[in-house]
Amino acid sequence: MILLNFAHPLTEEPLARIEALTGKQISRRVETPAQFDPQQPFTEQTAALLAQTGLTPAEWQTAPLLVNPPIANDG
Repeated sequence: MILLNFAHPLTEEPLARIEALTGKQISRRVETPAQFDPQQPFTEQTAALLAQTGLTPAEWQTAPLLVNPPIANDG
């Protein structure tokens, strides 16, 4: 499974827990921290963020993916 991590880097403990919960081995980790500008359109920012992952169109359509989204910081 490919782990798309858009939050803070994960340590070995949560990575092992993810594998235990999903029953799948993480074959690849894509660490792409996300920070959106609320003054800009989210659509364009999302597209740019996803382009940074380096995944091919085939991977987006067929690879097992697990997404760890960023946590909103309201203040």
